[in-house]
Amino acid sequence: TVPERSARRDVVAAFRAWPIDECRRAVDSPALR
Repeated sequence: TVPERSARRDVVAAFRAWPIDECRRAVDSPALR
C-alpha cells in the first residue's frame, strides 16, 4: 500500500540521517570524545 511505502521511506531517511547527526554532535561537542 502507499502508506507502507511512505512509512518505509521515512524509516530509511531516519536511518541515513541519524548517523550524520551523531557525527555532527561528536564534532561540535569535543566533551563527548
